[in-house]
Amino acid sequence: MCKEHLTSEELIELFYKQADGEDFPESSHLQFCEECRLEYDEIGSILRRVKQSPAPALLPDERVEMFDYAWDRSRPHWFQIASWFRKPVWTFGVGVFCGILLTLLSISGALDLVPSAQARPPLQYESHGFTQTISGEFVDSFYPDIENPVIVLERNRDEHNRSHPVLYGTTEGGTIQIVLNL
Repeated sequence: MCKEHLTSEELIELFYKQADGEDFPESSHLQFCEECRLEYDEIGSILRRVKQSPAPALLPDERVEMFDYAWDRSRPHWFQIASWFRKPVWTFGVGVFCGILLTLLSISGALDLVPSAQARPPLQYESHGFTQTISGEFVDSFYPDIENPVIVLERNRDEHNRSHPVLYGTTEGGTIQIVLNL
């Protein structure tokens, strides 16, 4: 007598494996265990009869139901989540509500769809006739003690056309103005 018997699932699996011509360790168990061999023979006879009997013809409604079931199971998970979009009234109502909500938020300014850029370029050049002005973060880093430093290059109208750089700025919170010839 055997201590461990094969389950029905294992016997069915063994039946189909032996039908394919494969040999497995479970088949040696059948040689020694009378109970498992009898159950294997019963399952084998049932499976042979099922294989030989013709499948009944399906009604058109049953075919449609089987196709719908298989189709639903074959779709990806995200498609099943979005299946509520198939209901046109619900979808239309949600779409109109979301559109009105986004429009109102955008008009009121609560929803900033286009954020403005606050970046300042490292150097800014401005040219007005014979004067050129240079400012920006680069100039600020050279003169950290001066507030709002600006370098102005003025071209003289002499024969050499030389530029004289002048630094303009303030200190003490804008109370003292600084003008330095560089």
